[in-house]
Amino acid sequence: MNSTLRIRRLWIAGLAAVAVGAAFLLAWSFTRDRLPPDAILVPQDVPTLSTALERAVAGSVIVLDARRGPFEGGVTVTVPDVMVRSRHGVAAIRGGADALISVEADRVAIEGLDFEGTGTGIAVAGQECRIRDVTFRSLAVAVRVAGAGCVVERLAVESCSTAISIDGASEAHVLGARVRRAATATSVSGGSGIVLEDCVLAESDIGVRLFETDLVRLVGCRVADMSVAGVVLENARRTDVERTSFARCDVGVRTAGSSENAFCDNVFVDCRMGLQVVGGSDDLIARNTLRGGELGIAIERASAPQILRNSVDSATIAGILLDRADGAQVLDVRAHDCGAGVVVVASSHAAVRRGDVRGGDVGMALINGALGNTVAENRIYGAAEGIVLAGSSRDVVVNNAIGGCERGVTLVRPGYGTRVESNEVSECGIGLVWTDSPRPAPSPWERLGFVVDRSSSAAPPLVADNEFRACAADVQNETATPLLVGGNRWSGEAARVLGDVRVPDAGTSSAIGLGAAGSTADLLLARLLEWMLLERGVRVIDLVGIGSDSTLAAAFDAGDVDVAWVGRVETDADGGTFWTTPLARGGSLVAAAAIASGVEAERGGANASLRGVNVAIPRGLDRRIVAEALAQHGLVALAFRDVAASAEAESLLKFGSVDCAIVDAWEETATLAGFVALDRVKLDEEAIGLRVGQLGAPAAAALRDAFDRLVPRLSDDVLRSLTSRVRLLQRDPAAVAMEFLLREGLIEGYREGGAR
Repeated sequence: MNSTLRIRRLWIAGLAAVAVGAAFLLAWSFTRDRLPPDAILVPQDVPTLSTALERAVAGSVIVLDARRGPFEGGVTVTVPDVMVRSRHGVAAIRGGADALISVEADRVAIEGLDFEGTGTGIAVAGQECRIRDVTFRSLAVAVRVAGAGCVVERLAVESCSTAISIDGASEAHVLGARVRRAATATSVSGGSGIVLEDCVLAESDIGVRLFETDLVRLVGCRVADMSVAGVVLENARRTDVERTSFARCDVGVRTAGSSENAFCDNVFVDCRMGLQVVGGSDDLIARNTLRGGELGIAIERASAPQILRNSVDSATIAGILLDRADGAQVLDVRAHDCGAGVVVVASSHAAVRRGDVRGGDVGMALINGALGNTVAENRIYGAAEGIVLAGSSRDVVVNNAIGGCERGVTLVRPGYGTRVESNEVSECGIGLVWTDSPRPAPSPWERLGFVVDRSSSAAPPLVADNEFRACAADVQNETATPLLVGGNRWSGEAARVLGDVRVPDAGTSSAIGLGAAGSTADLLLARLLEWMLLERGVRVIDLVGIGSDSTLAAAFDAGDVDVAWVGRVETDADGGTFWTTPLARGGSLVAAAAIASGVEAERGGANASLRGVNVAIPRGLDRRIVAEALAQHGLVALAFRDVAASAEAESLLKFGSVDCAIVDAWEETATLAGFVALDRVKLDEEAIGLRVGQLGAPAAAALRDAFDRLVPRLSDDVLRSLTSRVRLLQRDPAAVAMEFLLREGLIEGYREGGAR
């Protein structure tokens, strides 16, 4: 019985072993490296790769036995739809040829090989080719792609001068490349529709270089330890760099002369400079995170960049730097513990809004010729200087919350049109400072490489409707010019001020909008009126410069402004127009600089010969009057060019289409940089009137009183003299206006605070 049971058990065990073995053989037969029946085996079927390619036809598969390598390179694929691959490991290709494998046919595939040599590993001229799971070492170029629609997938490249070179190709896709120790990991020149995805580029000079490319996309890559830059764009358009990380690069992304690019959702860690944009226009930089280094985002000589929702931490110099960048939008930036949060240098019409800045030397700064910028709705806390305006003009600081700073707002020789309104300044040593020189320390400007320009004309800023809370001193004036402040709420019952700060008497406060035609004389008149109204508790909330009387009148009729200069006499039975100034407007003859300098040189000579010029004049102007004006300067009109408006004449002059032009108001010559007013002969005249809408009684009374006091002192000669000071001495209109008001005793009745 026992022997029978033992035999049965042995029989069952044997059957089980046979079943397991059969299952293993069956699985192996399905998973082993299966080859097509017509595959060309090297060296089993042919001795070399070269002879295998000679035998190949369209669709052939050439298989290199990795155990029998290495194989000699220097071969060319000329048959389409051929695959070259390895078996039993990774087959090695070696040699010193210019290209170990040259692909001159379409739809060629190369997989699972290892290249090492001195020239190029694989050079692809065919279209729709595929290179996958290939390794390269010690080559000048690992892969060079010149054909369209090629895919380069899962390459491993080490110690090559250039890993992947895409030259003039389109629709190429580089996926999962791993590159270490290259001069340039990936170089793309002249291509379009290129995608680099999920690549790792490390320990090289440049990660990706794009030259004169269009529509290149870099997504999901990791770039680290680049001695020059992670990504370099040169004259590239419509590049998209997204969801890519940059670590320990000298510069993460650097562009030069490139436009319409987007850099979104990237991370920069310990790069000396995160993004550096030089030149170009219309770039988008959004939702990036930058930590460490010196500069987070630097924009230089670019136009209309958009910098949205970026976060910068611990940049030792600045979080965001705009240097000669026009029309920039910096929105929702977060900059913590940076040397300076946002710095705008010599840039115009930038907007910095809704930022969150904490710590550092300076929260936000506009310096050295910044013009017409807006800093609004930002939160700045714990910086030594909250907001600094130094040598800038026509900048607006409005609706910001500034707290815990040594100085909330610092104004260093600001130019005309500086406005600080509706800000909340709390728990600062000094809420607002107006001064002639920046503080010697801390000195973020030195770290930025700038010296704060002191050439800008100082002009009294408008400081109105701000709220100062718990400040040791609310306002400090360190200049020799009185500072007028009005409509503010103070830390105490009365303003805590230092220096010559004058606060309007308390009373019914009104606000009006004031429009001007935009010439220098109109700006002077408007600024004079603005200061005189301030002492009566009327604040000018809009000082609008509009280019012509007709558009200004339209703005008045639309209710955009309450008071407007108009270039004609108007009478209104109900008192809508209640004053006409005894001032006149005329035309000016303006010449190109070369003509003007020649005239000045010959002015002292007798019987100077007449010089022929082309002249642009507004239609309807008497040409005889123009000819007489030209003759006074030794000029004669060769041809007249009629234009519809003065602005068109100015444009023709600036473009070099004419030598001289007539502008419709002599005051406007001050705004024509690079041209010289030859005379001030009135070529036509018309009176200037003031048009007033429906104002409240206090504002109307203050306006009438200001004109009653001001206009008798403003003869045509006086206005010419004031405008000349602006033009000839390059003074700011606001500074000239303040000097005139003080000299004539038209500003009075202020409470004075602090030491004189």
